Amino acid sequence: MKKLFWGIAAVAVAASCALAGCGESEEERFNKAKEKFDNFTVTIDFNNQGEENIRNQLEIDGKACKSTQSNESTTVTYYYKETDGGLYYYVNKINGWEKTPLSSVKELLSREMTGYVAYFQEFFYDDFVKQDGYLVMTDSALLGYDKMLGSSMTLSSAKLKLNGSSFENAVAVIQEGSLRTQINYEFEKFGSTSVVLPE
Repeated sequence: MKKLFWGIAAVAVAASCALAGCGESEEERFNKAKEKFDNFTVTIDFNNQGEENIRNQLEIDGKACKSTQSNESTTVTYYYKETDGGLYYYVNKINGWEKTPLSSVKELLSREMTGYVAYFQEFFYDDFVKQDGYLVMTDSALLGYDKMLGSSMTLSSAKLKLNGSSFENAVAVIQEGSLRTQINYEFEKFGSTSVVLPE
């Protein structure tokens, strides 16, 4: 009986290690997390100082994307699709879904409503220090990412949390003039997100 118990315990430990990334350094798990952005779901909350808060849930499935944007009174859903012929988005009109081309992939990825989530793939482990269970971006790294946001915006702070080899959540604060926006991210469904386009 003891052998059976310890056998089951060993299997349980092995399974938990596989999920948590035992034996891997935090930097290795961080780099693996960056590679998972081809299939995931993220809920992004924009907390705007003095203005209405906005939520956007992005569901990414390869080259297809569903974006559900909501505030206190309205919810709007968009779909996006990248093809060899270009990038398109779908808007639900009175007579059905309307397909419209976008000029470039960058136009989509740099949209403020995506919460700049594409930039997570640009992060480097050395840009962060460990603090209270989070990876907190250093001041010198923050200055570098200001250039990516544009001349009118400043990335005041950013931190993220790893769960195994996946990003679990993150918080970023962006300052644009007198407007301060805190952006909260909650990641889930890595590798199991499905998007069906309205075609």
